[in-house]
Amino acid sequence: MRRSIFLVSWILIFNLILGVMPAFSQKIPSPSQYNSPTEYEKSTGKRITHFKEAPQLADLVKQGKLPPVEKRFPEKPVVIVPVENIGKYGGTWRFVLATRIHLPHTERLTLYDPILRRSPDLKSILPNLAENWKVSSGGRIYTLYLRRGVKWSDGEPFTADDILFWYEDIICNKELTPVFPAWFSIGGVPGKLEKVDTYTIKITFSKPNPLFLEDLASPFYGEIFAPKHYLMQFHPKYVDKNKLEETAKKAGFTFWYQLFSDRNDRWANPERPVLSAWKPVNSITGATRVVWERNPYYWKVDTEGNQLPYIDRFSIEIGVSEETAKMKAISGEIDMESHPIGIDFKDYPLFLEHKDRGNYRVIPGSPLEASAITIVFNYVHPDPVLRKIFNDRRFRIAMSYAINREEIVGLLFTAGTYKAEVRQVAPVKESPFYSEELAKAYTKYDPKEANRLLDEMGLKRGPDGYRVRPDGKPLTITIETTTIQWWIDTANLVAEYWKKVGVNTAVKPEDSTLWSVRRRGALHDVTLYAGAQGLGALTKFQLETYILRTLPEIAERYQKKETQKDIPPKIRHLLALGDRISVEPDLKRREKLVWEILNVHKDELYLIGICERLPKIWIVRNTFRNVPSTIPTTDELGATGGVLNACQFYIEQ
Repeated sequence: MRRSIFLVSWILIFNLILGVMPAFSQKIPSPSQYNSPTEYEKSTGKRITHFKEAPQLADLVKQGKLPPVEKRFPEKPVVIVPVENIGKYGGTWRFVLATRIHLPHTERLTLYDPILRRSPDLKSILPNLAENWKVSSGGRIYTLYLRRGVKWSDGEPFTADDILFWYEDIICNKELTPVFPAWFSIGGVPGKLEKVDTYTIKITFSKPNPLFLEDLASPFYGEIFAPKHYLMQFHPKYVDKNKLEETAKKAGFTFWYQLFSDRNDRWANPERPVLSAWKPVNSITGATRVVWERNPYYWKVDTEGNQLPYIDRFSIEIGVSEETAKMKAISGEIDMESHPIGIDFKDYPLFLEHKDRGNYRVIPGSPLEASAITIVFNYVHPDPVLRKIFNDRRFRIAMSYAINREEIVGLLFTAGTYKAEVRQVAPVKESPFYSEELAKAYTKYDPKEANRLLDEMGLKRGPDGYRVRPDGKPLTITIETTTIQWWIDTANLVAEYWKKVGVNTAVKPEDSTLWSVRRRGALHDVTLYAGAQGLGALTKFQLETYILRTLPEIAERYQKKETQKDIPPKIRHLLALGDRISVEPDLKRREKLVWEILNVHKDELYLIGICERLPKIWIVRNTFRNVPSTIPTTDELGATGGVLNACQFYIEQ
């Protein structure tokens, strides 16, 4: 309830400030789906008497090229409740992308169909490919009951064998997966997956794994299946390895596992069967446009029995510059998209100015991230003097007081008359773990207090006005960031504020690959990057921000006992608390441990924030319907809009 009130009020404020009231004020339906037509009838009294399909599929049935729609469905198809009304078949959903690096955002929007799924309001886990589940043995054993009769896009059955194949032949194969996935482990011990029968699997952990259901609904981890009937031809367990290596070389690869990975990439290989609402038509490799078309075996219907999706296909134009993409948006050449056209809030006025001309609406994506910018010192720095300085809480607090956040917000984080709220990296207001005290800790611009703390540390100023380290060397630090311009702009402002309190600071923009390598090697002084998780729900991924496992220099050292000693004791304590949460079956005790973690951050300020994350902007054509007026855009919980059931979107012809 708290989240709903927050989102509604936020959107109203946003629109009032910008002078724009939403033209389409659709709400997310509740419930958003039913587990079967029978459940739908029991709940509503309405019966789905027969199934219907898109006209082109009906033509294929008449030609004998496709089984009747009833034969293509599972025993219990999922019933999706449309946001506005029953849709119409047809149309092409148009996207543009600058490079493939932005593809995951589009993928999570269009193809989000893990084994379980998160509800559109982000509050619960719903059935999906698994129609039911059971948790037993104190959270150690998870039994998943698959939806009987679901078929891959080529008409082959989806069964427990596809999940067992994913487990035994992909993630347990050292050549395909050199490091076993940490999310499928607990306490460093891999989970064990077994096939009970054709439509039942059992996953067993050595200890309770109470957050595992969250993983199964995640767009990052929830696809625990692969089409065995297709991929086995590229696996040495089922094909002579020598012949397979020859095939790999003919295809331009050195090893069999490179060929396998290529054939298992649904974007690169249109022959690979899928379970999503649309299936690939062509390979993205070397293409300037990639198209996905309706999956005739998709296993969801609307409340009148129409097979979904409504939209015939989606088409992604690749290699379009961001400026050209924006021009296409305001010209009405994009149907529904946010990333990358909507990530720069400075473009809000541009999009609003042209919305009538382009016949689209502008929808703010609900900001569920902890901060627009995160600043982190290197707590395992190879220079022992800098390491000691960075691990002194007085230094971090001083650096926070030295930042003029209101000025940064005015310059960089303002849209129209709307200004982002100043805050630290902390759970968002709609989180059950929100703390005003943590969100506002040390955010006041107070250079006098910053100087006092630095003086107290013994960091005296030299003749040039800059401070000197205890070993007599100049205290000079570098903020390393990537080449994203607003990150660089923020870093430059922060550097100037820090110089004013005597800490000589430089800014070094780097290629993202080099930046990542230097972070993993702990070769940096300070890093600055966008965003942090807002802890909207207690998942492993959301928690990682606050136990500092998102810091590669910390995470890699924590994985090995021999390097754990390099991590400062208080940070080791945070990581240990995270480990305890991951095996604690009792919800109240888990929540108590989370508060213990947040209290450490309140005292230590390991993560320095600037302000709230302004929303991403969604451009949605007025003819593109069944889109609610609130779109969750956080990558994990909201799957960048994927929780909205893209299959029920439709285009007014």
